[in-house]
Amino acid sequence: MKQKRERERRRNQKKEEAISNQQLMGRVEELFTCGPELHVYGENNEIRWKIIGEYCQCGFCCRQFSIGKCYEVDFWIYDAQADPKTAKPVGNIHKVFKGFSELITDSDAFILTFPKKANPIERLMLCGSVIMIDYRYYEEMALCDCGNII
Repeated sequence: MKQKRERERRRNQKKEEAISNQQLMGRVEELFTCGPELHVYGENNEIRWKIIGEYCQCGFCCRQFSIGKCYEVDFWIYDAQADPKTAKPVGNIHKVFKGFSELITDSDAFILTFPKKANPIERLMLCGSVIMIDYRYYEEMALCDCGNII
């Protein structure tokens, strides 16, 4: 029974890996929690950063009807060893409102503030997590995915 649950968890888990010259550089995994949560792993398969958002932001709840500041959403980056409930964020992924063009096109804009301790490969993985956030939460096909609560 335990193996069956583990297989089901792995099947539902969304992840992306970065490989260069047959060597794993890191990966980003989406966890299924009460809000968007992604874990960024480094080269040695250790968790480096936690990216946590909230569904209670207006940009998530009222995505189709939000304009201006109400359209913007924040995802906070925490050090993996810190408890996100008590620690301060070390970085940020901010979805910005681009004005009128946001209403007539499907393109999205994000601002990524890197943690100061992030090395170049971890920064690459954080850029990949922005692409994953865009696809998982802001593209029409992903919104219809049965695994999301959107």
